Amino acid sequence: MAAEHMLYRVEIDWAPAYELDTSLGALMAGADQKVMDLGPAWAREMRQRLDSRLLDLLPSMQKVNAALIELLIWQCPGERDPESFLRWMCSLSLGQLYELLAPHAREAPSALPRDLTGMRDRAAEVLSLWNDQYFRHVDPAILTGLRGDAERRHTQAETLAPEALVEEATNGVRYEPEPLPDVVLLVPQWHFRPWNTFASFRTMRMVKYPVDVLPPAPGEPPPGILRLTRVLSDESRLRILRFLAREPRTFTTLVELTGLSKSTVNHHMMTLRAAGLVRVIETGDPGKGHHRATYELRPHALDDLSARLRAYLIEE
Repeated sequence: MAAEHMLYRVEIDWAPAYELDTSLGALMAGADQKVMDLGPAWAREMRQRLDSRLLDLLPSMQKVNAALIELLIWQCPGERDPESFLRWMCSLSLGQLYELLAPHAREAPSALPRDLTGMRDRAAEVLSLWNDQYFRHVDPAILTGLRGDAERRHTQAETLAPEALVEEATNGVRYEPEPLPDVVLLVPQWHFRPWNTFASFRTMRMVKYPVDVLPPAPGEPPPGILRLTRVLSDESRLRILRFLAREPRTFTTLVELTGLSKSTVNHHMMTLRAAGLVRVIETGDPGKGHHRATYELRPHALDDLSARLRAYLIEE
C-alpha cells in the first residue's frame, strides 16, 4: 500500500534479508559504532565469536556496493528470508543482474561495477557466513517487531501525507530531495539504531529507519526516554534548541551562533536528531555535491517527553 502526494509516493517494505544486510553493516560501521545503540562493545564481541574465514573475508565487503544488495532484496520474488534470498541472488546470471540493477542506477548503467558477478559472489559468501554465525541466532522478537512496525506504517500510509509519514518514521527527517524521486521506500531496521540510513537510486530513495522493538528490562526506562533525557542534560544542546525554537537554522549558522567547532556542533545535532527533538529538512542531492540541511525544533517534541516520562513513572 502507498500514500499518494504531489511530492512523491511512499511505500513500506520489510523482509528478514534487509536486516541481515543491516546487521552486517553495523558490524562494519567503524567509527560510527560509537554513536550507535549497540556500540563498539557489541562489534568487538561479534568479532571474537566469528571464525577466521569470515574475519578474513570481511575486508572484501568494503568493495561491495551495499545499496545494490538492498536493491536486489527489494526485487527478490517469493520468500525473502536470508537463505531464500541468497539462493535466488546466486542463481542470477550476469545478464539478469544487469537487467535488475541497470534501470535503477543513479547515473548511466556503465556506472555499475564491472564485475557484477564477482561483487555478487563476494557479498553472497560473506552474508551466508554471517547468517550462519550470527543472524540466524538473533532474538526472533526483533524480526517480529520489525514486521509489525512495517504493518503499522502501512496503515498510517492510508491517512498521512508522504512527507509526514517519512518524518514520523525517521524521527524527524523532512525529506525533500532534488530531483524528487517517484518513490521513497521505508524499511524498518534495528541494528543501526538510533540512526537512519539512506540509499539513492534513479527514481527511488530507500530510507531504513530505526525501531526500538525490544521492551526494556522490568523497571528500566525505554531507550527513547533515555535519549530524550540525556540530550537535555547538556548546556550547549539546550542553547541550540533555544536558537531553533526561534527560527529554522542551517548548520553553518548554528556553528556561528554557538561559537563551537563544526565537529562539536555536528555531534550535538546528531544527538538531538536521535532524540527526535529536531526536524532536519533534507534538500538537494548529496550524490551530486549540492545538499542542504535546515534544522528546526519539532512541534510538540517536548510535550511528547512529558507524556512518555509520565507513562514510565506511573506504570505498574
